[in-house]
Amino acid sequence: MPFVRLYSPKLPLAKRKQIVKEFTQVLLDALHLPPEAIDYCTIQFSPFKLDEMAVGGKLLSENRKKKERGADYTMEVHERNLDAEKRQALVTGLTDALARVLKIKPERVWSINILIHEYNPSTDFAVGGRFVGDAGGSEREADSGRQV
Repeated sequence: MPFVRLYSPKLPLAKRKQIVKEFTQVLLDALHLPPEAIDYCTIQFSPFKLDEMAVGGKLLSENRKKKERGADYTMEVHERNLDAEKRQALVTGLTDALARVLKIKPERVWSINILIHEYNPSTDFAVGGRFVGDAGGSEREADSGRQV
């Protein structure tokens, strides 16, 4: 059940819809998921104002020339069973998708950061108060309706 949270300045609805479409496709492709797994892909937006984030000891909104002003974009990706190939495909795919949608120039692509959180569904992921690996609850049940 891949989950991506994007921290960014507030984005217009049209951009968010485009990001959802592109990120979801990246998740399906990078993780080798079947098309029906689309229902398990979650994208969450966590917007912030430029005066609510600081880099290099300064708020993003202060002391920057308009030309240099920009935001850092941070993504958190939560998923299980990630090998090196899947990790790289996620990082490359999500970075490329965000840069394309937001028209981030290649020289500013460093402003896109990704933190991957890998988890074990038997010990790190609970649904309905029970770990997915608990007796009486299966990973399949958790994936198909979050009922155990």
